[in-house]
Amino acid sequence: MYKTLFRREAWSFFLIGLSATLPILASTKQSGIYLLPGIPMFSFGLAILATPAIISLKQYLSERSLVMRLNTIILVAAAITLVYSVATIGQTRREATLISDVERLLQSFLQVVR
Repeated sequence: MYKTLFRREAWSFFLIGLSATLPILASTKQSGIYLLPGIPMFSFGLAILATPAIISLKQYLSERSLVMRLNTIILVAAAITLVYSVATIGQTRREATLISDVERLLQSFLQVVR
């Protein structure tokens, strides 16, 4: 029962992600930044598909010490991810020219509005 329910939900997120990315892939002007709206939908779909495996793993690791170790590993990974994210705030690696153009357009828009 869970597998079919999870599959339906996962397929719905995959289809939403495809509806965001397929029109961009079919157009003549292709850029990676236009694919960004579909990425969260694909991530949600993969997370939903992974849910039964995580539930099975949790049931397998019913011993408290193993669960504590797994929780510690997850907490350490989350802390490392948070530290890395905070350390890279404000740094643009890809599409730097596009981001600078958007900032210039914003500044000119704000001058016109004032």
